[in-house]
Amino acid sequence: MKLLETYLPRKVFDQYVLLPVGQEVIENKNIIRINETGYIIAQKLISETDYDALLASLVEEFEASDDEIPAVKDTLDAFLLMLKDKNVTIS
Repeated sequence: MKLLETYLPRKVFDQYVLLPVGQEVIENKNIIRINETGYIIAQKLISETDYDALLASLVEEFEASDDEIPAVKDTLDAFLLMLKDKNVTIS
């Protein structure tokens, strides 16, 4: 999976967003607001990755214990679903 090249994760002042670029600005002027965790995930989705590698990198990033891994997975699943619903990822 990968983030579409027409969206870039950015921090604008104190907000994290997925910013449309290029033709996407004309067709879809929506800036997608995300939180810091979403920003970290989106940064990792700039390059092609698979779900297991993405989950493993988040577990490492957040130094999650075995007990915390289900919560990290739930957060990742919810964020990926939101991206899919907004049509900003390539599966």
